[in-house]
Amino acid sequence: MCKKHHSDLSQDWHISKDMKKIAKDYKSFHGHTNPPIFDMIAIENVIFDILYAFLRITDQLWSLMLAEVEERGLFNDSVRKIIKDEMHRLNISFHFWEVRGTLLWNSTSLCGNDKMKVL
Repeated sequence: MCKKHHSDLSQDWHISKDMKKIAKDYKSFHGHTNPPIFDMIAIENVIFDILYAFLRITDQLWSLMLAEVEERGLFNDSVRKIIKDEMHRLNISFHFWEVRGTLLWNSTSLCGNDKMKVL
């Protein structure tokens, strides 16, 4: 199964690769560009880090939301105030600031429970 089929929920997403085969000839497996670091650990014993994935996904969603607002030309004082007021309502300490000497804006990083509140 390759990731281009990720939205097909009818597929069986069981991992059927064998680490010994991957270690022996990793380039023959689609998506493998480097040999495995821990080839002594069988794939069925690898644990997916759900927390890391959640944190990374929320960071990406937040970045995409801000990028979309900017792309549409809506990233102005009033929109920043709406976002800041909503963060305040959620009891999240949040700020925007303009990077000195540029026209770029930065914002407070969301952490832990604040990410959950925003979602």
